[in-house]
Amino acid sequence: MSTLNAVADSTTLLATFAVKDVMYAIEASRVQEVIRPRAMTRVPHAGGGVLGVINLRGRIVTIFDAGMLLGVGASDADRGSRVIIVHSRAEFVGLMVERVAEVLETESGASAPVPANLAPERAGICREVYRVNERVIALLDTEALLAPEVVGRGQRGIANEPARAGGG
Repeated sequence: MSTLNAVADSTTLLATFAVKDVMYAIEASRVQEVIRPRAMTRVPHAGGGVLGVINLRGRIVTIFDAGMLLGVGASDADRGSRVIIVHSRAEFVGLMVERVAEVLETESGASAPVPANLAPERAGICREVYRVNERVIALLDTEALLAPEVVGRGQRGIANEPARAGGG
């Protein structure tokens, strides 16, 4: 193994973002792109985590409220909000977040297991925790976060509410 590969194997790139002033991350390799929120088409009877769908260069992309999926309440959409596009379950989906932070490079071994006192429904969507520059950041498992049982347990339905589009 070359030295370059050894270095690449010992680091993880984390795409960080905030929801309700808490920092989360997903592996940067999972992120396809980050876009500004735009007008969405409402999806009647969708789970509480579904904000709507958009057409992104010919692809229909379902947009989820990351706050609802994380169980912390609806994200506060404003001019700083962004949609993180990821590939999950053979389709592209978007996660509406309040703020995209930065891509952090972490060293191998810098992570810790998910705390044992975390509620089981939250522990299932977190892979591990990182301490980076005095901050604790939960690395999310996007497949678990977007699982039908998580999406379906959203705290509010959108069947009778207009779809949100953040500022932009």
